[in-house]
Amino acid sequence: MSPITSTTAIATTVTPSFATLVGAKIDVSHQDWLPCPNLDDASPQVIREIEDQLSAQLPSGDTRLAYIGRNRFEALPVREALLLDQDRRITEERATLTYPSRTGRTLDPALASCVLFAGTGSRDLGERIATRLGAKPGQLLVEQFANGESRIVVNESVRDKDVFVIQSGTPPVNESFVELNLTVDALKRASARSITAVVPYFPYSRQDRKDKQRAPISARWAADVHEISGVNRVVTIDIHAEQIEGFFSVPMDNLAGFPLMVPHLAKRYGSSKIAIVSPDAGGMKRAEAAGEALARHLSRFSEEEGYTIDAEIRVEGMYKRRDKPGHVAESKLIGDGDSIRGATCILVDDMIDTGGSSIKAAQLLRSSGAKNIVLCATHPIFSKQCVENFRKAPDDGGGRLIDEVVVTDTIPLRRGQGDLITVISVETLLAEAIRRICSGAGASLRELQGFTGSFDN
Repeated sequence: MSPITSTTAIATTVTPSFATLVGAKIDVSHQDWLPCPNLDDASPQVIREIEDQLSAQLPSGDTRLAYIGRNRFEALPVREALLLDQDRRITEERATLTYPSRTGRTLDPALASCVLFAGTGSRDLGERIATRLGAKPGQLLVEQFANGESRIVVNESVRDKDVFVIQSGTPPVNESFVELNLTVDALKRASARSITAVVPYFPYSRQDRKDKQRAPISARWAADVHEISGVNRVVTIDIHAEQIEGFFSVPMDNLAGFPLMVPHLAKRYGSSKIAIVSPDAGGMKRAEAAGEALARHLSRFSEEEGYTIDAEIRVEGMYKRRDKPGHVAESKLIGDGDSIRGATCILVDDMIDTGGSSIKAAQLLRSSGAKNIVLCATHPIFSKQCVENFRKAPDDGGGRLIDEVVVTDTIPLRRGQGDLITVISVETLLAEAIRRICSGAGASLRELQGFTGSFDN
């Protein structure tokens, strides 16, 4: 995509007045993205005014330019843009409310030597984790020079401190990756005792091997960059390929995201016949672990509480063949499909990118007799028109193909959620992991593999 031209310069190291931006004459025809000054701290009202100004210049009334964060506008279908604005209004209303305490906790004395920093890609998540731990996020300045280079300044002392940097591989991925490693380098040079990179979504994890001659092993390169920058430990959630752990010479903890979804799934679908389905052979291990976690959770509730299991939770697999990245050429169900007929099929994957393979898998399950289809994935990348495609995909009867999409907030969902998307926060999981690492608790992080968000669940 070529950049949008403008009669008013809007790329600058200092954010111009919003009034100047609103009045800019910007040619947005034949474009679907717009680089702009950082508006993350602007009020929702100001963002709406800019969106209205820019959307009025679009040649078609079917799309609208919406601010999706991180210096980016993107052309979205009007319905999706309205849902995004609705979510923004809800967030705005919540911000005006005051709560005595999110958790009622005070800072554990063992965490007194720990400092948490939240990168721009995980700012909200990082602040919520700090609040849950009773801590205050560290002061970190993140800016950009005129040529796009990142400028990082740590605005407090971290000497002899155990530091945690929370930054996911959020779009634009390369900017998030560079920002994280520059922050780590700054902390190392500021004499931090240890630096733990908390990367909820680890970027480049799909490129863990050479699929073509003269291609890089990008996941290994990413691991090397982290270590060169000064990372002493990495914490992530549902990395695409577990063997990436071997790319690191420092400790690397890969936590499980699906158990956080279990209470929601049990409450909504626990009384029906359930089948856990992996969309490809490589995800069978993940699907088996998901089936065990759901069965274990359901077994703890009696019929008096409204939870019954009609049949044993079965785990099924599918064969998937790609002819090019992001496109599935063929998808087949492995087995006779008896466990699929009349069942609520829970498709378990680590991420959703364009959604094409998920839709193909759902169509196959519907044709095999599935009653409901629930898509569960830890990382909502949601590239292109993924969410809109989920909403538009019909089953043979004309209804919605996918009943629900359950994801976590490892990547901030910058699009309208509506009645289709359910977001489960990883806040409790990462907060507990950080507490255990920083306090040196006897319980290991491996015990968090079945963590459902509360030890009381």
